[in-house]
Amino acid sequence: MKKTTLKRTALACALSLCTITGFFAQHDHADHNHYDNVSGTAKRILITAPTTDQLQTIQTSGIDLHCGAKFEGSDLRLDLQFTEVQVIDELGLSYQVIEDNLTQFYVDRYEATREQANIELQQMKERSLAERAQRASLSTGDATIESFIQREECEEIDWVSQNFRLGGFNDPSVPFGGCLTVDEMIIELDRMRSMYPHLISTRQDASPTGQQTHGNMTGTPFDPQTIWYVRISDNPDIDESNEPESLITGMTHAREVSSMMNIIYYMWWVLENYELDPAVKNLVDNQEMYFIPIVNPDGVKWNEIIRPTGGGLQRKNLRPGVNDTGTTSCPSPTFPNQQNCNALRGVDLNRNSSYYWGFDNVGSSPTQSRDTYR
Repeated sequence: MKKTTLKRTALACALSLCTITGFFAQHDHADHNHYDNVSGTAKRILITAPTTDQLQTIQTSGIDLHCGAKFEGSDLRLDLQFTEVQVIDELGLSYQVIEDNLTQFYVDRYEATREQANIELQQMKERSLAERAQRASLSTGDATIESFIQREECEEIDWVSQNFRLGGFNDPSVPFGGCLTVDEMIIELDRMRSMYPHLISTRQDASPTGQQTHGNMTGTPFDPQTIWYVRISDNPDIDESNEPESLITGMTHAREVSSMMNIIYYMWWVLENYELDPAVKNLVDNQEMYFIPIVNPDGVKWNEIIRPTGGGLQRKNLRPGVNDTGTTSCPSPTFPNQQNCNALRGVDLNRNSSYYWGFDNVGSSPTQSRDTYR
């Protein structure tokens, strides 16, 4: 069987076409140490050729090198909260500041690209729909693959979801950088059910006991949230015990928006093509697919509050902290530009599985203010 890799969605392709890049002056850490402690903004930094020991030290300090980290040659680029920049300072590591206000960088990029992204997405939908009638299958490749769930890269699949849409449609004042808000995600699940009741269930509470999230009772309050799931199957309202099951989840970390957006896109793709592509029909008819698009709705809603136009960097949930003073308003009087006024609350939901919990401090942290706090 030919080795294949996972296909990126057409959304990612559409957005990448209109992503702009900007040049910002780079500065030595020594010149910016005092300024960083005053401005309090999230930053993108570059550490030149870090050693293995330095990488180990960074990870042990509670900074996740699997999220917001990218190697550029031998150099390490990090997207960091203000408090994490302070950690790098305390470790005595030299770095260059690439983006002095990372949150504003994301907002500016969205404002500059959102109109073109929507135009290109619509054009791709129209082209895909026009060309679909000319093919008997969505597969355009000549090679035969032994597994019906594997595809030949982006080039083989030429279908753009006709129902997929970017965020901001429910409340234009909260465009959320093009990502769906929590409420918009719920609207999409309900819309899927209304259009394809024979393939997708109504949304259901993922907790068998009805347990909800913590919600937010300080600053801008919101109620505890239900974590929703749906099932896609040829008998979506029945749990068929003889079929294999798969579970796909997103937004365990509240700032990782592509996880949820790709899930919603994929769900639309499956629903739209059940009657059109034998491979998709075979997939749905022979297993139950469960989806939880947002595992961490509290964190997502917090990002909606602190950055309604997008760029919020909350990662953890909102579990009240032991030393939580209730200082949750952003910006804070002390740091008027800081976007993470919530460091003492929450845990990293992706560091709290029972298996090998707290095995070491590399990859998860015992420090409450860290984004990888367990």
